[in-house]
Amino acid sequence: MSVPVPELYGRLAEALQTADTAIVRRDTTGKLSGLDVATAVVFDLFAALDFESGGELAPRLAALYSYFASEILYVSRSEDRQQIRGLLDMIGVLTGTWHDGGVKMRC
Repeated sequence: MSVPVPELYGRLAEALQTADTAIVRRDTTGKLSGLDVATAVVFDLFAALDFESGGELAPRLAALYSYFASEILYVSRSEDRQQIRGLLDMIGVLTGTWHDGGVKMRC
């Protein structure tokens, strides 16, 4: 994979923010487009996991990414902006961990 994980987190956050804005504007096409991109990024994050050298972190991240995917599906049906904010908060924590050097291995 050529895209760094922190960049993927940024793309995920951007896609969710796009969907959130579209929900406010009642733009169904924009919402679905943002959520489609968010889903694709989550699958890219899954693909970046290295279960052989990632230790116990890789399966934990896999579970978190699975949660992200299920929440994105929920938002597509419910348009629950609170769920989007919760996801954005979690992505912010993950991004901060990467930038602070808390993750020093390829997961």
